Amino acid sequence: MNIKTITTVDGVNVVDFGSAASRFYWIENLGSTTVYVSGNENIVPDGDNVKVLSAGCSTMVENLGGKVYILGAGKFQITNQGDKFPPFRNAPVADGGVMASGNPVQIDGLQGGVPFSEMVVSGKNLITYPYTESTKTVNGITFTDNGDGTITANGTATANATFFLARNFGFENEGKYFLSGCPSGGGNNSFYINWYQNHTGVTQKNYNDYGSGRIIPYQHIFSENNSLAIVIIAGATVDNLVFRPQLELGSTPTEYEPPITGRQLTVNVNGTDYTITPDSNPYTVPNDIRQVDGLNNISVSEGELSVTGVRKNAAVKKIWDKIDELTTAIIVSNGETIE
Repeated sequence: MNIKTITTVDGVNVVDFGSAASRFYWIENLGSTTVYVSGNENIVPDGDNVKVLSAGCSTMVENLGGKVYILGAGKFQITNQGDKFPPFRNAPVADGGVMASGNPVQIDGLQGGVPFSEMVVSGKNLITYPYTESTKTVNGITFTDNGDGTITANGTATANATFFLARNFGFENEGKYFLSGCPSGGGNNSFYINWYQNHTGVTQKNYNDYGSGRIIPYQHIFSENNSLAIVIIAGATVDNLVFRPQLELGSTPTEYEPPITGRQLTVNVNGTDYTITPDSNPYTVPNDIRQVDGLNNISVSEGELSVTGVRKNAAVKKIWDKIDELTTAIIVSNGETIE
């Protein structure tokens, strides 16, 4: 791990770790201004893969080329490392709490016995799961849903065989989207992942990923008339061919990550596991998980976390103690068993 403390000027600043390059870069804003950070050089405010970094906060970006880009003037500490574990633990928020993001996250100085203010799980793979279709055999091809977002195809196609991943959906976020997940060797005469748009008043669009991925411009993704499918062309033979469908914001592919929606995930808070099944991306975890006093460690089995905790506050602790007392009294008066 290497640490750089730098001062930037207005405009785009490049921080080059050179031979000390790693994959993950945690950036702590030591100054008093809000800036923008990214692992991509084409950095503009609110652009693709660009994060807002407020004063006193920290965030993580990925870059395999050893460079971090900062738009704006300020002072920063940047740590490069081979994992996502955040080296910084301070991130004040407006209501007096403290926030951290990543996976895992670590927050210090919290009040024990009260719920976290907010805990949000998000994933980069925007495809909703379970898919529109499940394991099936069609036109000689058996498509098997492996339960982790991947699909295995076997057989010889007697006619074009299609497995629909999603139908009638769209996105509101502007920017480019990247479709990937088709195995290498795909083509118009063999197999591919197909993005299809059929929107009234707009020319129909087809975008195919043959194994290298495909950019889908925002103007062809905003409607609710989009479909996403795996296609095996008539005459093609496939043997345990695994598709890893992924749709993400940006113009370059990243490593496959299963969708978080519809899948059972585990959130671990200070050694205790909580099971969740997100029905949205991002997904807000029900805020009945209690903090421990001081240092808290939180992780999730898939995706990333954004956690806001309650700082040391004796008054807040008294309120929650009273709520717990009243809850216990109500349970007892109703003759229920306290576990």
